[in-house]
Amino acid sequence: MGLPDCHPVVVINHNFPHVIDGTSVLNQEEAQLALYYAKGLRKIRPDDSICILAFYKSTCTYIEENAPVKVRCSTVDGVQGREYDYTIVLTSRTSGAQTFLDDKKRINVAISRTKTACIIMGNVPYLRSAHTWNQLFNQLPRECFCAKY
Repeated sequence: MGLPDCHPVVVINHNFPHVIDGTSVLNQEEAQLALYYAKGLRKIRPDDSICILAFYKSTCTYIEENAPVKVRCSTVDGVQGREYDYTIVLTSRTSGAQTFLDDKKRINVAISRTKTACIIMGNVPYLRSAHTWNQLFNQLPRECFCAKY
């Protein structure tokens, strides 16, 4: 998996618990943190496109209900073919099954939708226990990993 070399990738580690919502996953605290970052980006980059990409529909629905003006949200599966100046990728899960979340094609779509910068939010130890996420993280310099919420 080749990383885009024309823009930065930042990984924000957290341990916010997720809940199962029918067949989907909701991580409300992760979504709130993404909204906080999106609002900050909107203030300093009012003309740039911003999209929060969620692996799970329940998280995306929460974002859509709370997003500020001109901040879009999409599931990773629904964003293919579109690009944004800034993307915030929400992985949502912090434990449990990784098959859906660790799909190489989904991850590739998630990290390749950005033109300027990609922020990935998730539980890094959990994601590192998944093969594809671990491969991705091993390609990133240490400076790309920040904050523990």
